Amino acid sequence: MRNIFIDSIEKINASFIEGSKYLSINEDIFRDHFPNSPMLPAAMMIETSIQLSRIFVWSATNFEYTLLPVELSNFRFFDVVRPGNILKVSLYIHKGEEIDYVPGKAVKIKAFGYKNNKKVFQGVIQFKIIEFLNLHNEDFCRKYLEFLVENKQELDN
Repeated sequence: MRNIFIDSIEKINASFIEGSKYLSINEDIFRDHFPNSPMLPAAMMIETSIQLSRIFVWSATNFEYTLLPVELSNFRFFDVVRPGNILKVSLYIHKGEEIDYVPGKAVKIKAFGYKNNKKVFQGVIQFKIIEFLNLHNEDFCRKYLEFLVENKQELDN
């Protein structure tokens, strides 16, 4: 991943995960989008949701499976996200049911993004479950998940 868009996980259970990203002016994306009025592109908000979805599955399956996005639907964007904002993303997994992890099976995840408790986007991502090692480097991803868990513990204290 060139851009990592999750800094911490606030909540996680069998069918829900919430994470956040503090958007600094130093993010690479703001150099070009847009120099005189920096804002987070809609595609990066979707990418944030995809990354958080994968983190959910890594945690739930001990890095046995991951998700490959195959379809986006009903995405709507309500506000601009700028440097200095904290983007909070909440994902509701598979209609509130636990996922049956079978390679090739489809999973739908509802994504909602917020800044200052105001909704900035919402939509649905359909994924295909695939084996983790077909897509990711396990060592890097384990370290990243450990960092997120440690970051959450620091935020809780």
